[in-house]
Amino acid sequence: MKRRVLVSLLVICACTTQGWTDDGAISLHPTDRASASGRNARWQLASTDCTYQILAHRAEQSADSEQPYDRLVIRSGHGTFLHAVHDIRPTPILAELSVSTEMRSDHDKLQLLVRAVLPRSLDPTTKRPITVLLGGALYDRQGNWQRLEITDIPQKLERQVRVLRAQWRTPIDTREAYVDMVVANIYGGAGTTQTDLQRPLIDGIVLAEGVEWRPGPRIAGGESGHEFDRRDTTSPPRVRLDGDVLLVDERPFFARMVDLRGEDFAFLRQLGFNTIRLGTSPTREQLETAERLDLWLVCPPPRAESISVVGPGLDRILAWHLGESLTQRHLEATTESINGLRDSALLEYRPVLGVPDTELLAYGRRLDIVLHQREPLGTSFPLSEFSSWLVARRQLCRPGVTHWATIQTEMHPLLEQQASALGYSGEAVSAEPEQIRKLVFSAVGSGMRGLHFRSLQRLDDPTQHLRALTIRLLLHELDQLTPWIAGGRAEALLASAAGPGRPGTRVSSLRTSRSILVVASQHDAYDQLVTAGASRTPARVIVRGAPAASQLFEITPAGPRPQEQRRVAGGTQITIAPYQDDAVFAFVHDPVVLRSLAAGLSDRLTTTAQLRSSLAALYLQHTQKTFDQLQKRSATAPASQPFLDIAAGNVKQSAILIRQNDLVSAEQQAREALAHIAKARRVAWQQASQAFASAAANPLCSNFEYLPAHWAFTARLSRASSAVNVLPGGSFEDFDQLIDDGWRSIEHAPGDVDVGVSLSSESAFAGERCLRLTVRGENATVAASVIEAAPVWVNSPPILMSAGQVFVIRGKVKIPEPIRGSDDGLMIFDSIAGPALGARFVEATDWQSFELYRACPTTQKIQVTIALPGIGTAYIDELTVHPLTLPDRARDAVARTR
Repeated sequence: MKRRVLVSLLVICACTTQGWTDDGAISLHPTDRASASGRNARWQLASTDCTYQILAHRAEQSADSEQPYDRLVIRSGHGTFLHAVHDIRPTPILAELSVSTEMRSDHDKLQLLVRAVLPRSLDPTTKRPITVLLGGALYDRQGNWQRLEITDIPQKLERQVRVLRAQWRTPIDTREAYVDMVVANIYGGAGTTQTDLQRPLIDGIVLAEGVEWRPGPRIAGGESGHEFDRRDTTSPPRVRLDGDVLLVDERPFFARMVDLRGEDFAFLRQLGFNTIRLGTSPTREQLETAERLDLWLVCPPPRAESISVVGPGLDRILAWHLGESLTQRHLEATTESINGLRDSALLEYRPVLGVPDTELLAYGRRLDIVLHQREPLGTSFPLSEFSSWLVARRQLCRPGVTHWATIQTEMHPLLEQQASALGYSGEAVSAEPEQIRKLVFSAVGSGMRGLHFRSLQRLDDPTQHLRALTIRLLLHELDQLTPWIAGGRAEALLASAAGPGRPGTRVSSLRTSRSILVVASQHDAYDQLVTAGASRTPARVIVRGAPAASQLFEITPAGPRPQEQRRVAGGTQITIAPYQDDAVFAFVHDPVVLRSLAAGLSDRLTTTAQLRSSLAALYLQHTQKTFDQLQKRSATAPASQPFLDIAAGNVKQSAILIRQNDLVSAEQQAREALAHIAKARRVAWQQASQAFASAAANPLCSNFEYLPAHWAFTARLSRASSAVNVLPGGSFEDFDQLIDDGWRSIEHAPGDVDVGVSLSSESAFAGERCLRLTVRGENATVAASVIEAAPVWVNSPPILMSAGQVFVIRGKVKIPEPIRGSDDGLMIFDSIAGPALGARFVEATDWQSFELYRACPTTQKIQVTIALPGIGTAYIDELTVHPLTLPDRARDAVARTR
């Protein structure tokens, strides 16, 4: 107590000497705790970003509360904040200052804040004292009284002031700063919220009386200005979330985002993007350009310790990006970042976005937008499972979270690295047009509210013209689907193949109040490496749950095309036309939908036909270039040529029809050309991949563009010599010896999952034992659920490899029953290429061989990892690593010319 009195007396002297009050009327309260008694004894409603109606506002006192309290019953619309304020006598900000109140509500996540006034610093625009909001505790005891407190106020103020100094580039004096108002954000969501608030209490300070309170300026528009004028503010913020729907200017918004790699904003806008992701804070020029072009920006937030308010210049920020590859070890730091944003009230203006790898439930409770990122192209992960993976990830998050998906448009950097090390020397390889298309339709059909087109190379680079043209066409086609993909309710897969439909057919739906959108996509095995091309025969799909009273239309570039609703056993049969791997249908029961689809039809058809025709011509040119390289190596596939010839005819005919303004026929010819080009590429790839045990064995077999290098590598490999196995213990015979050799297991299973790593004598391929990995759920519910991350890993001892060393990993795998709870199955990968390029096995009832060819880019130690991310049992045996000695590339080239 003596220490607090001493501090108070010092403040009395300081305030009297410096003229902190007009009349020097300073009193020391007889106790260290004071009830705030400003001009208004009751809480009053002030600023808000939602519409609301006051159902009740009265003073109460009950048996479970010794103090009187205000009861506020508010019915509110969608928004993020509704501030109740309580004036207090101006109170100097000292180290010991704390403000608290007792709160009770039928909703949680309500928050206590205070308003700080800086009397020695003026807003350069209004010439009035600066004010800032300082955030405190969150209410989380729904239905019970809870004491909410704000402490460390000087530190919070200093963090807020730092960004103001940077924003205005002027000194800001915090001396004699004081708190003059307590604020409670009592917004509990759309609907009715009842909140009880006692008078705020102030701990351990001097209360200065007689100081005239002057409201501070409105900084950064609306809520962050802290000028609480007690008016009903009914204008919502430009960007907000309504459930999982992102609203911009009160309209559902589907984000089409791309990484900025130096391109002009105008160029990216022309491609069809509406959102640009920045790696740093935007410049003033970027903000002004975004405003002029109607673009939105996603970028990292300012550092938490320097955040105060969102200035008017940041109006084009769509969301704050908090990072990628977020795991358990990032959770605390991410939470602190979000709390820092919340302290400054930034979350009242922009959603927070992140890319979690694991801990989806925890991150889903903190993030507003979860961005799911997986790059399946060029890997062993089936493209047909991308949709299922996205749906599973959604289910691991809490309901109501907004979900976006990353769309891969180039090969994975680790794949490019391996391809280069093994002999590829061409340009950076883009994804095939149909691969990007399949990813996009899988994502929108899975209920994603935004797409992030991953881009490492500049899209305006001449070598990336094919990729840019592919994206432009896709985004143009998505325009007419926006009402469904931005605001429709995603439903589970509800269809099955019938007749000639391919086994990989996936169908999903998005429901609005007026219609149901059905997205149908067909997939083949290995589409993630080289697509098979659309079939020349139609495919039939049975849709379950289609409303009988609706009309069925296929949504085409030429407008909505009526379709016959054929009722069959199991549902309604729809037909995917020839030369289409995907199709979009709508069950419509409101003519407004048809009028909307027909709007701007002529311009849409013209653009679609021209883009698809140009894409087919350019794709043929790129493909022919690679076939010319194969021809030089005498590695062409004769069966590919007929498809190339047909495609060339299609391209020529499409161009003629464009000039004749027969746009429907021109667009169809371009579709057929793309399908035939894909078939030619697939045939050549199939011939090349037969040289290895599996398509995942050789990175140069993961893309058509790599095939010339693949054949060169295969020729060198045929004359290679293999060193002895350098991996100790891979026969898995002695557990103690494995430990001595450096083998290690890592187990981090959830509480309801059991894992086991052992040596089994039941199913050894060779010798007496093999390695067995087991993951079991403790009950039937867990056994049928999705496993978020591999509960058990086994790492080999490190092996030193020199730069440029080529080696091969070989082994045997047996999986008696399919792995459940994960699309990855059993994974085997190395530390150079990582999990992305590893081998995956969902089922192998008999012993199955595998091999992985790798090149070490630098001298380093490598490890082999065996991971079981799902529920089941897997056996591994005879795991080896053999360094290879290959002929020199230059001498091999000379030898081939003789």
